[in-house]
Amino acid sequence: MVFERWRMQSKNTQDVLEVLKNRLESASYEEDRIETLQKLYSYSISNPNDVLDLCFDAIVKSIEMTDIKSQQAMILHALYTSSYSELMLEKFVSKNEYSQVVLRCDVHFISRIIRTINSNTLYSFLSEENSITTVLMSFIKNGYFKEFCSFVGKNTTLKETLVFEGAFEELMKIYTFEKRIMAREERIHSSRMCLVSLLDGSAKNQQYFFDSDLVQSITKEPIADDIEMLQMLLNPELKNYAICQKGLMQCGVLETAMQLKAYGIIYSLIDSNEENFKTFIENHLCLESLIEECDNSVEAFKIVELLARYTYFPIAHDHSFRINTLLCILGCSFADLNYLIVDAVQKDKLNMDHLIYLLFTQSTISSIRQYLNYAEYEEPLGSMCILIYLSFSIQLDLSPHQLIAKLKYLRLYFLNNKVTLDSINESVTSTIDQYIQQFGCTFERKEYSLPSKKDAEQNTSAPTINSVTESKSVIVEGVNNRIKSLFSKFTKKDQEKQNYDL
Repeated sequence: MVFERWRMQSKNTQDVLEVLKNRLESASYEEDRIETLQKLYSYSISNPNDVLDLCFDAIVKSIEMTDIKSQQAMILHALYTSSYSELMLEKFVSKNEYSQVVLRCDVHFISRIIRTINSNTLYSFLSEENSITTVLMSFIKNGYFKEFCSFVGKNTTLKETLVFEGAFEELMKIYTFEKRIMAREERIHSSRMCLVSLLDGSAKNQQYFFDSDLVQSITKEPIADDIEMLQMLLNPELKNYAICQKGLMQCGVLETAMQLKAYGIIYSLIDSNEENFKTFIENHLCLESLIEECDNSVEAFKIVELLARYTYFPIAHDHSFRINTLLCILGCSFADLNYLIVDAVQKDKLNMDHLIYLLFTQSTISSIRQYLNYAEYEEPLGSMCILIYLSFSIQLDLSPHQLIAKLKYLRLYFLNNKVTLDSINESVTSTIDQYIQQFGCTFERKEYSLPSKKDAEQNTSAPTINSVTESKSVIVEGVNNRIKSLFSKFTKKDQEKQNYDL
């Protein structure tokens, strides 16, 4: 009985929709069409499937016959947001006639349709029409920047066609004017995003932009918002990449990038360009602040690696241990600073940076071993000396429980204090964790044999690389795991940054 009632209601609905469709197609007055569309809107919410089956064609074609098109836009939105959105899109792109109907409308209605049906399927469908470039140029002139970026997306062919039609020139007029009067920040940002959208992924557009006079209006007095756009021009695939690097350098982009800590564009400016690289080292390099930024920026990491490969570090000894430790973690070459550590311990100025350097560089400690008596140093230096001895497989006159206690104390210290760079700090913690696990299991199996105090004092031979087997592998594994997680984090940040919210 219930099923019969539902079928009757469904049949009645279809009959009503059939009547409304005929009325919409045959109406002679604007008022009649609007009234019919209002009723169809109600049904598009309650019965979207029936509206799609019976009235969709009439609704789309009525767009050209009405001056006020808000009802059609509302109906299309209701259908697209229903559970039948895929069917609606399928119907919409099934006839070229529909795209022509939409694109013949004014720019305000077209932009509303694009906002209503935010779909790449629709964009591809409309892009096939020859008139689409005219429509998109109208978007720029009328300030529909967000819709422009959404539509252009990753369509490289469309981007290059738009540039040929003068899109760069139109956008630069708006961008430079708004930047000069600084009245509407939203329009500055939006027009910039349109420029970035046209540059992104198109080497041809990047080449054109740099070869034209347009780039001068940006590089004359670059601000923070210009940096991303300039970064697009520093594409190694460009034929005149080196010329672009030199041109941007001469325009003072590097100074602005240094102030803004825009390490991505700094790296692009100096990479594979000897002249720019030399200028950067001589006039702009502040290695200490660059090292500190390595925790937050993968580009800062890249600059440090670049410096390590091609130049000697012109730095004070106070900072060299931390830098060398970072270079060791990065897998770069580094200078032997043991003589400085000898000087530090002789003057009773040994600090945590010195000990962390010894831990990660795995350098020989024969010349300073006599000074590294953990019992003579206050915590946490004493526990750090113990960790270094363990890393060289040198046994200590401590009980298993004492060793574990020292390692746990040191771990807690590094967790609660920013001793050095985060990347180094967390690598030390990871190394300690693995030692605790390794020695804990060894102690449980009772495989650890304590040397006599006499043997420990007599054993002054420097450990060789070959003798550092399992213990060294613990450090190497800890460092490798830490670096992998760091670069995984940075990669994720870059991807999120690229997917900017328009």
